[in-house]
Amino acid sequence: MMTSPQAHHPDLEDLRERCRSAGLRLTVQKAAVLDAICALETHPTIDEVSARVQQRLPQVARTTVARILDEFAAQGIVRRVCHSGRAMRFDPNLAPHHHLQCIECGRIDDIALPEIDEVLNGIKTTGFVSREASVIFRGWCRDCAPQGARERVRRKRPD
Repeated sequence: MMTSPQAHHPDLEDLRERCRSAGLRLTVQKAAVLDAICALETHPTIDEVSARVQQRLPQVARTTVARILDEFAAQGIVRRVCHSGRAMRFDPNLAPHHHLQCIECGRIDDIALPEIDEVLNGIKTTGFVSREASVIFRGWCRDCAPQGARERVRRKRPD
């Protein structure tokens, strides 16, 4: 995961504080979901979070995890990350940042790009009120890039 001061992955205590600030009671199940989100650091899906929670609390159903994640998203503790053709993912990083999405394995990495943030901030001058904005770059991660793909992309760029 690429990080910078803007693309900070919060730790467990950060997320617990968000819950307290939102007035949420931190049940054992909610604490396990927070722990899973922090441990995974991969913009996890409901299934990934559920599998991690069930390692510790086997009695917690996937539907319970989904309900908790929905509540966390509604309260601004995490945000939903929807990328085409893939399962809904959850991101605890609420700071402005963007994403790199691998079209092969589905991996999503954070990337902070202050230059793009400046462009997005320029939209505010139009009077448009944006709730959130994120730029998604789709391509291949380092592990999935087809042989020669980087070279082909470089050759296709105009000078």
